[in-house]
Amino acid sequence: MAGFFAATDKKSCTACTANCGSCTSSATCASCNKGYYGDGTATCTAVSIANCATYSKTAAECTACNDKFFLATDKKSCTACTANCDFCTSAATCTLCATKYWGDGTDKCTA
Repeated sequence: MAGFFAATDKKSCTACTANCGSCTSSATCASCNKGYYGDGTATCTAVSIANCATYSKTAAECTACNDKFFLATDKKSCTACTANCDFCTSAATCTLCATKYWGDGTDKCTA
């Protein structure tokens, strides 16, 4: 079960540490919750870049933003897409408009 690991007696489960999504022991977090990154120990640290979905600790940069945000070229920030845009690659390019909206490849999504 996510967020827990089997105790050594195999008769009970123990919760992972805070912000750890899956762990193998109280000392090892296998994957951190969204918005956190790990270092191979039980610790999960909050990502310092707002709306960053995937963070590279070694490069100290964001590699993917949350939905409705795009990654800056320096990979240090995530910026919101324009209104009614579900996926964009820049402030000027919406590649997927929200349901019931259409676009022409620019930043505009029209009902």
